[in-house]
Amino acid sequence: MTPMIDVIFQLLIFFICTASFQPPEATLPSDVSVAGSSAVNLPMDVELSELDELVVRVEYAEGLPRWSVGFAGQTGAFQPCGGRAELRGLLAEVVRLRADLPVILEVAGEVPIEWAIDTVDLCREVGLTQVQFAVTKSD
Repeated sequence: MTPMIDVIFQLLIFFICTASFQPPEATLPSDVSVAGSSAVNLPMDVELSELDELVVRVEYAEGLPRWSVGFAGQTGAFQPCGGRAELRGLLAEVVRLRADLPVILEVAGEVPIEWAIDTVDLCREVGLTQVQFAVTKSD
């Protein structure tokens, strides 16, 4: 009986020492760039003093994600993105203006989780580190 208890304790110590405490979504592969796509740098006409938060809306229609980008406080000024490469270009332009800008992701309920994670990864890839999800109040 004693050797069996020793083996159990050794296995317990082994699993504790080898456990990874990173969130699993940080390790998922999410690079789904389309062949032939390239980054597009689009000019953004926004004053630096107006930049409080960047809002990225992710919607899902016809089996594809659709992104639109705007700034907090500007209700009707969301600019739609044609694809992942265009979103990357817009985010890179924002990083060039102000790298410490907080990003709020408004992900629609029907969007698959891989597209939400891909959007977070894309934000972090271009240098935006303060990425948060917006939550809606449910009744």
